[in-house]
Amino acid sequence: MRLSLLSNIFPNQNDQVERFEGEDGFNRISFFNGIGAILIAPSLAYILYFFNAPKTFVYLALSYTGGFVVYYLICRFTPFFKQSLLYMLFFHLNVITIIAFQEMYLAYFTYKYLFLFLIYYLASVIIIQRLYPAILYHVLVTLLFVDAGFKMKEPVIDVNFLLALFILFGLSNILMLYARNNVLRKINDYSQYLKKIMNNPGSGYILFTMTGNRKIIDYNNEAFRYFTQNDEEESDLNKDFFDLFSNSEIKTIKELKRGMRFTKVITFNQYNRRYDIEFNISRITLKNGVLWLANLNDVTQQSVKREELEISERKYRNLYHKNRAGVFTIDHRSVIIDGNEVFFKMLDNTLQIGDPLFTTEYDDDWELILDTLNQTENIQNYQTQFYLNNGEMKTFIFSWYLDKLTGSIEGSVIDLTSSQKTAQALKQSEQKYKMIFEESNDAILLLSGDRIIDANRRALELFVEESKNLRKLELFDLSWDKSSENKKEYLDLKSSLSYKKSIKFNWLLKAKEERIEAEIVLIEIMLENKLYYQCVIHDLTEQNKLAEEKMRAEFAEETNIRLEAEIKERIKAEKQLQEQFLRTKAILDSSSNTFLLTLTVDKKISSYNLHSEQYFSQLFKTQLKKGDNFAVKLKKHLSPKFLRLFNLMFIRVLNGKSRQFEVLITSVEGNEFWMEVYMSAIYDTEGNVGEVSLVAHDITEKKKSTIEIEESLKEKEVLLKEIHHRVKNNLQVISSILNLQSSFAQDEKTLEILQESRNRVRSMAIIHENLYKTEDFSSIKFGDYLYNLTTNLIASYRISGDVKLIADINDVDLELDQAIPCGLFVNEVITNALKYAWIEPAGREISIKLKQQKSRVVLEISDNGVGLPKPFEEMNSDTLGLQLIITLAEQLDGDLKVDRKKGTKYLLKFDNIKPNHNVKN
Repeated sequence: MRLSLLSNIFPNQNDQVERFEGEDGFNRISFFNGIGAILIAPSLAYILYFFNAPKTFVYLALSYTGGFVVYYLICRFTPFFKQSLLYMLFFHLNVITIIAFQEMYLAYFTYKYLFLFLIYYLASVIIIQRLYPAILYHVLVTLLFVDAGFKMKEPVIDVNFLLALFILFGLSNILMLYARNNVLRKINDYSQYLKKIMNNPGSGYILFTMTGNRKIIDYNNEAFRYFTQNDEEESDLNKDFFDLFSNSEIKTIKELKRGMRFTKVITFNQYNRRYDIEFNISRITLKNGVLWLANLNDVTQQSVKREELEISERKYRNLYHKNRAGVFTIDHRSVIIDGNEVFFKMLDNTLQIGDPLFTTEYDDDWELILDTLNQTENIQNYQTQFYLNNGEMKTFIFSWYLDKLTGSIEGSVIDLTSSQKTAQALKQSEQKYKMIFEESNDAILLLSGDRIIDANRRALELFVEESKNLRKLELFDLSWDKSSENKKEYLDLKSSLSYKKSIKFNWLLKAKEERIEAEIVLIEIMLENKLYYQCVIHDLTEQNKLAEEKMRAEFAEETNIRLEAEIKERIKAEKQLQEQFLRTKAILDSSSNTFLLTLTVDKKISSYNLHSEQYFSQLFKTQLKKGDNFAVKLKKHLSPKFLRLFNLMFIRVLNGKSRQFEVLITSVEGNEFWMEVYMSAIYDTEGNVGEVSLVAHDITEKKKSTIEIEESLKEKEVLLKEIHHRVKNNLQVISSILNLQSSFAQDEKTLEILQESRNRVRSMAIIHENLYKTEDFSSIKFGDYLYNLTTNLIASYRISGDVKLIADINDVDLELDQAIPCGLFVNEVITNALKYAWIEPAGREISIKLKQQKSRVVLEISDNGVGLPKPFEEMNSDTLGLQLIITLAEQLDGDLKVDRKKGTKYLLKFDNIKPNHNVKN
């Protein structure tokens, strides 16, 4: 990247980083300590010798020179000790200090010896220049003075004073070294910060001059990429760049003041793709003159998003004003800001924009709504009774949403007034049916299978002995004769319900410890798509006894009485049936949103409710009449496909199978409506299908909402794919940067670190690439990913000779939270094997096994190399690779075992957190 002049403007990041990282390097330590050992130490020894200092101090100075030479040769030619030079010198200085202190101690701390010791002390402090060794050195000196204070009885100088003096020197030196380390760290942080700014893959920089001939002085690769992808001459870029600006813009750029900025967005078209590049130009005043710096940023996505936002805004307005539900916007005082036409029609046009939706009598309700919105931001299905200004009461269901950006409240409302009236009518009908059920003179039982689940008052009176446990018994438990033959006969009778739907038979029952003769009627009924049986028990015991007595007295009179009783019962039953029919008809006619009619077996209309008649009149401009063929009526408004579907469903319903389906109907005006249709058979008393009931609802709005939801879901899936694609791209960019950086690194250790970092980034990038290609974003096919990662690692290292990969990998699905650490774990293990496992190039093998046993994932990676050395075997090495292996195993909450008997084998077991996963063992 061409940044020669830009580097003069900004600090040289690489120099600062090398200076900080090389502080403890072998060459640096050797250079500075060599100066002290070769030049300063001999000079000090000569001065001491010249002034007749004790020979011990002269020899100590010369010992540092000899010691440094020995230590340097050991560390220079013995790789194991190469990083130990600093520790050897530190040890030597401690020995010199102890000997010098001992000489001063034996001389009873005279001023001469104190002066000589102070020279060695200060020299040692200057040579050490490391925080933690300096702390240890000062602790040593302090302990020497403390020990001397206890032993020395009459020193020339007070030992406590010397102790305080040297402690003061030590603290000053330690604070100074601490401050020095902080400065170096800050320099390193700032250097890294500038390095990231200049190498930001999304920003281009062009440095140019406007004085004299306009000319580009320097630029980075990112700026060059915006103009062309070919390796063209710099003069071409110089011409292309200045041609982007008009003469007036060139003049404006020249006249820029300090702190001012010129901004322009330019569109490029490369390879049939559009790029919007924002140019931010500022003026830079240097010692050698004035330059201009252009910062280039790709704002294509912002431009596209701005255009998409405008389109989305138009769609939102259409959805807002064309919605079949009431949609509105209000402020925190419930004042109406906006609303669609449906909303104001629901309010019977009694309110308009600027009026409060909630008047003073609803202040408590409105305060409660505001408190809830401030906590949850939305409220769903808030039902309330609403009185309009014209005095009419309506039942509304509100949904609220607090827009924190604008401070306004968006809402939608549905009018349930008519539906509530229908529900009340149905409830009244249910109460009437309950009254008939309880007040019947016959015992009525409700059965699920053969078990009794409900009974009326008459049944509890009749079976008084069993009344407490009646709802736990089966119907046959009430039989007088409970023999197996009798039970078989009962079951045969009941089985006929499957095709007759209702049966009637006489049976002997046990009631009040007596045998009664009863007429039993069993009727099959459907409640909420579940099959039940209604059992009506008519007690014939008294009636039969009376008949027997009258037969003995007068057969004819008894016959007339029975006939009269039957006529009265029939009249009563017919009256009840007529009343029930009228009530049912009134309920059906009051259903304002339900399409109800019945058809004969030849598809002729036998009955219909009021809504059906109105529906046909409005949509099809025709009148319903009893006896009309329903299929012929719909022939013009149904496609041939739906007409064939209707005829097929009608035939199946005639065979006793209820059906539900959706159908598309076209009105006379050409409008399309979706109907949800339920068809079921109506049986006569003989159990035969006499008619077919047809119940339909208009689901047009529901269908449109479903389509919109599906389209929204597809958009979100595309967005999620795009996110994984961009994460993968970003990781690949990082990998490319590491690869580019490795071309500038000369040190083998640095190249190795960059390669390992690149492999770790690539292991995560492959995961996001697989997620981008799959349809299931919750997990990844880890088997395919594992094979792909391993082959890429073997290919990337390019070691001499072939490495055979033995893979036994099953299909295992892992969620992203487990796939990433597991992939990094595999990356570290394979990398260690490729780097250290083999000495000879022949016969190298790596084996990988992946399987899942129930919810337990088992991953085994092994090689046939030389195995780990002793520190690695105990897994206590301080290398980054093994630390990552242990940390990633703990992150997976797994069990890790390492075996080095034949090569090296890693066995990792952990639980798969993905629910409902299918596994092939």
